This record gives sequence, structure tokens and C-alpha cells, in this order.
Amino acid sequence: MSGITKPQEFINTILAEGIKSYVVYDGSDREIARYEAPVALSVGNNCIVTKMSYDGLTTKIVAMLETTGTWTQPMQDAVDAL
Repeated sequence: MSGITKPQEFINTILAEGIKSYVVYDGSDREIARYEAPVALSVGNNCIVTKMSYDGLTTKIVAMLETTGTWTQPMQDAVDAL
């Protein structure tokens, strides 16, 4: 899993194995970040991160950014608790 570096490799792995995700909300209960990774990905490896920006206090998303991040132990603990 740690060898995944290109977006297409993430997509191929997710299609083959499934996905786990961790979502971060702001004080208005709006999603501000979503971390997604193949089910078998271990802590410390790259994952896909989608960040959202909103129009003031509304729920209208005005910008999104997709990048890579690191899958952390607290994220894994939250997924394992389900």
C-alpha cells in the first residue's frame, strides 16, 4: 500500500478493495475535510484529502481542493470503532 503515489493508483486500489473515510466538520456541522483511503491502507501512508470552503455561514460550497495527506492513528481508531 505505501507504494501508492499517483491518483490512478488510488482509484484502482479503491475499486478493487473498497474505501474507508474520515470526515471533519466545522462548528456549523458542515463537512470541511474528507480523508479517503483503500480499506487495507495502514497508518502513516498517503490518502486522498478533499477540502471544502463555504460562502460565509451558508452551506453553499464555493471551492474544493483535492490533494494527498497522511492517514493517521486517530482516523484509523475512528474507523475501527464502527
